[in-house]
Amino acid sequence: MPGPNAWLLDLGHSMRAAIGSRELVQIVENPVLHVVPLTPDHARHVLIWQKHLVPVISLSMRVAARAADHSLVALVAYQEVGHHVPKLGAVFLASPPRRIEVSDAQATAQDDCLADWKGLAISCFEREGELVPVLHLNRLFRGNR
Repeated sequence: MPGPNAWLLDLGHSMRAAIGSRELVQIVENPVLHVVPLTPDHARHVLIWQKHLVPVISLSMRVAARAADHSLVALVAYQEVGHHVPKLGAVFLASPPRRIEVSDAQATAQDDCLADWKGLAISCFEREGELVPVLHLNRLFRGNR
């Protein structure tokens, strides 16, 4: 029997998204954040993790234009096309992520996903009556470095 293959992320304001089980690197509690001037509201912060400057995205601000007070970030890794070394990014969380199992039977048409997620989600699935976008981390961080 297959086990959990995704992480369910609580982004605040009843917003949820998912990432693959191998994309989560670490959860950082109460991270030391640095403000980057002249950046969009959703991409205002960076953190330093093991000598890497990591952009931190607020998806609640990016998708719903609603700020949320978060004390957790999910450090994630993603692969850019044509690059062999994974890149790092971070996403603000309202609570710790949960391991979940997602099957093909839960898949929904991407058009069913909320319009706000279209540029950020690679797919969508249904879980407990809620549509959950699966984040396309490359798209999310490509313009936020």
